[in-house]
Amino acid sequence: MFEPWFCRILVELGADPVGVDLGDLEGEAFEHYRVDFGTAGALDFLPDSSFDGIQDSRIFGSPEFTTQHPATEDYQRISREIKKQERRLLKPGGVIIHTDIP
Repeated sequence: MFEPWFCRILVELGADPVGVDLGDLEGEAFEHYRVDFGTAGALDFLPDSSFDGIQDSRIFGSPEFTTQHPATEDYQRISREIKKQERRLLKPGGVIIHTDIP
């Protein structure tokens, strides 16, 4: 249910996706990093304007996230940080696809 399906599809289409997740992505066929989105600046290691497209999927519903961050009152703060990082990481003219950011 909570698998990196979008990155897997992109690999099959010949793209070079980068996956970031709090869960274990070891063994996947794409570049990946273990990241806790609840930590401010968690994506600062990625360079500005480095992605043509960004897709976030079911972050706030994943078992790893809800275990690490059970207090739903933190979700708005985390959501703001994710959106800020997405804008920083996206190349001009790029596309962001949100599926569950509150």
